[in-house]
Amino acid sequence: MDAREFRVSDAEREHVGQLLQRAVGHGMLSLGEFTERMDTALAAKTRGELNAVLLDLPGLQYTSDRAEQAERAATPTDSSAVGNPRYGAPQPPVSSASGDLIRGRMSTVTRKGPWHVAPRLYLNSRLSSVTLDFTEAIMRTQVVEIVVDDFCSSVTLVVPGEATVDLNGLDLIGASATNKVRTGPPIGPLHVLVRGRVRFGSVTAKHPFGTALRGMMGGWGKAGR
Repeated sequence: MDAREFRVSDAEREHVGQLLQRAVGHGMLSLGEFTERMDTALAAKTRGELNAVLLDLPGLQYTSDRAEQAERAATPTDSSAVGNPRYGAPQPPVSSASGDLIRGRMSTVTRKGPWHVAPRLYLNSRLSSVTLDFTEAIMRTQVVEIVVDDFCSSVTLVVPGEATVDLNGLDLIGASATNKVRTGPPIGPLHVLVRGRVRFGSVTAKHPFGTALRGMMGGWGKAGR
């Protein structure tokens, strides 16, 4: 049986998603192309279908002859390998950027507590409820960019009281974007910049419950002195 006809696992699809993210970072793919190819990769059933989304990307190729290789991050190969899919060629593992891609399909997805936040997050959701809570998160940079590709989901961003959020980069199609925090410029320790496409869904940015009340109580305390 041709190795291209082998069935693929979710781990292998995630693998290719990481390669597509690298292609976006190197300027080889636009956001629209990334989302189209990501959808194709997530729907792929065979290795031939999965590799097809990478064939025209210089220096990137997905190779695997056993399912366990999908548990390791694939690395770019030399450009001479492009257009000539090979299966079974081992590649050295590299560390993957944890949390770069957040994906939900008819699911509840939550990130909270001391989770590590990459400078750029890709949110790909369908019919899901997504909550990203940054109040205790560990940030590498002051500005965090979230690239959204959503259909019919609710996305909630919970940020600390001193944070700012910009939702102006969203393309809304039958959707809503509600910002309950300051827009910017980034004057505090965290500024979240959200862009991308939301279809028949919602995006809400807010503070944790009770933040406004605590601020009011603090103001009253100072006034009473």
